[in-house]
Amino acid sequence: MRFIIAASLASATLATSAHSAIIAFTNKTVWDIYTANAGLVQFAENFNTYSGFYPTPLDGSIGGVNWSASAVGGLFLAPVAGSTALSTNVPADLVIDLSGTSVFGFGGNIYGTDFDLVPVPTAIKVTLGDGTSYTNVVSSSTTFLGFFSSSGPISSISISALPAPGTSGNVYPTLDNMTFAVVPAPSVIALFGIAGACGRRRRA
Repeated sequence: MRFIIAASLASATLATSAHSAIIAFTNKTVWDIYTANAGLVQFAENFNTYSGFYPTPLDGSIGGVNWSASAVGGLFLAPVAGSTALSTNVPADLVIDLSGTSVFGFGGNIYGTDFDLVPVPTAIKVTLGDGTSYTNVVSSSTTFLGFFSSSGPISSISISALPAPGTSGNVYPTLDNMTFAVVPAPSVIALFGIAGACGRRRRA
């Protein structure tokens, strides 16, 4: 269960900014194939080395990608359905900032949990650094969401969670198997060409 510090809150679409070129995926196999065809290599963070409450930011690095997770009220990492996941400690947006090796693809299991870390029906909104946003209602810890950018590196990801229509109660954005698809610097120009052709939680 979550570490209590404070708590407050009350058909899928992809909204893109005028200059962005983002594709959203709900099937990991398709995302894997698409990113591989674009010459990208994947690196995944499963959060298995983390446990319990962390103040923000929480920083990590994998495959040359530096990631920094933050949320108002801190973060909490604990098993969900047998797999360690990153979540917020209070109902607040989960933000991942990226630096280091350029990230052109981002994916993972993105969903919502209740106070006891149980996945619940959740209206998830994912917003990328360029302003592109994706919304959908999800209810399972196995839900996959992935994104591919052909207009430039993905600099940040913000995940918000609200109760799904017809439900109530606090929900917490939760992320597992965070995966980055990257391309070595000398191949960045080629990437655009290929893309164009493809079109311990506890109660206090």
